[in-house]
Amino acid sequence: TTVNSLKDESVDIIIEDGSHIIEDQLFVLREWTTKLKKEGILVIEDIQKEEHLDLFKAQAGKLNCSCTIYDLRSEDKSYDNILIEIIKR
Repeated sequence: TTVNSLKDESVDIIIEDGSHIIEDQLFVLREWTTKLKKEGILVIEDIQKEEHLDLFKAQAGKLNCSCTIYDLRSEDKSYDNILIEIIKR
């Protein structure tokens, strides 16, 4: 499904499990949040670097979204098991 094939504010939840490249993940955050209903949830997983988290927080704030971070790396010893939950306000 492409972002343009969905109506704005028509989706309850989106789970991004695609590219692990920061630019691609930020694109998903910017473009796909327009498709979320109010209180809709966008989950982006496999954040590669801890220092990228501030970029997500800043972008979420600009989009009037809340941002919760779940660091799950200690559970499976994976370096990239950081998950971000974005909720559209």
